[in-house]
Amino acid sequence: MTPYTQSGTWRGLVLATAVSGTLLLLAGFAGAIWSGGSPLAMLTHIASGVIGDAAWRGPVIGPLLGLLVHFVLIGVIVNLYVVAVVRVPALGRRWRLSGVVFGALAWMVLAVIASPRDWPPSFLALTPREASVQILLHILLLGLPSAALLRRANGWRG
Repeated sequence: MTPYTQSGTWRGLVLATAVSGTLLLLAGFAGAIWSGGSPLAMLTHIASGVIGDAAWRGPVIGPLLGLLVHFVLIGVIVNLYVVAVVRVPALGRRWRLSGVVFGALAWMVLAVIASPRDWPPSFLALTPREASVQILLHILLLGLPSAALLRRANGWRG
């Protein structure tokens, strides 16, 4: 069994959410700029999934709500991984493999959640290359850092 402490688990959850959330946000900003958009519009689009078109009515509320929603979603997703690791200690021991699987699964969950008003969901329109890049980014920027930070926060070995 992988030993864990409540304080280490909370520390890992907060660190993983902050680090992975920031890394994914920066990647999203880069993608938005690369495709001719803006980071503020990207955040407003995130907020529009929660409050609809009202997110676009003000220059501040949309981006701020989008930022909050982004970090809350990442926190919930990371917490699901934390619960899985606490209940299945082998995931903590094989943190690299579980981080890869977690990142890929997180992309799937977030892809469905991220477009609640779109039907069919926008991720279905991605080319295989675009989907592969997004999955890889979620593995590298969410799955592996979360697994590593949770492991380190608890002082696990292996």
